[in-house]
Amino acid sequence: MADTIFVKNLAVFARHGVFMEEAKLGQRFFVDIDCLTSTRAAAVADDPNLTPCYDSICQIATATILGERSKLLETVAERICENLFQKFPMVFEIHLEIRKPSAPVSAIVDTVGVRIERKRNG
Repeated sequence: MADTIFVKNLAVFARHGVFMEEAKLGQRFFVDIDCLTSTRAAAVADDPNLTPCYDSICQIATATILGERSKLLETVAERICENLFQKFPMVFEIHLEIRKPSAPVSAIVDTVGVRIERKRNG
């Protein structure tokens, strides 16, 4: 059984994408993060150090997105998961979605993106 600490619709303005215009102009990215863990010990002890911190999750994801430019959202998503696993040893699985509503695609869409699920050590 798992509990989930989550962040929904974290908005970050960054410059990822295949095209040079995306690097020049930048665009908004929206991120949802689910960190699967057990919250029981934190709840019983009422100790915030025993559970992932929402603010830290947001800071790590934002710093990762604002870091090295990537062509693929897949790359950005992998980096976010790696950084979250490194910071929070109590997290054993992450479900992450990055949306790119202003992607240069030749269709009328609300958003495009990538969704990944990663388990610690695999």
